[in-house]
Amino acid sequence: MFLKLLLLFVLLPFLELTILIRLSEEHGVFFTLSLIVVTGIIGTILTRKQGFLLWRRIQQEMANGQPPTDSLLEGALVLVAGLMLLAPGVITDTCGFLLLWPAFRSQAVVRLRQYYASRVKVG
Repeated sequence: MFLKLLLLFVLLPFLELTILIRLSEEHGVFFTLSLIVVTGIIGTILTRKQGFLLWRRIQQEMANGQPPTDSLLEGALVLVAGLMLLAPGVITDTCGFLLLWPAFRSQAVVRLRQYYASRVKVG
């Protein structure tokens, strides 16, 4: 667990910074800063849109008497995507945009359910 946190909080920012420095060397500082701002704006718009669509789906499922389990998991992934898109960087932006893509997100929900089902023991 400690190693995973170390990778997340030390290695990922180092990689992000390295990529941003290389981008600014290759394409210029203005391009790199513009890329960071534009991906943040687009990410905010897409996160908001996907969040509202999921909120409606959750309401419909509850109105039909169904538990919105998958929709709630997708909502959590949209929240994570929004947080990733707020952080400046190419890797986090790529992961954030992938999580906003409904087909990828639904596959991620399936994988999450499989992962946690294998970890939970019913006594």
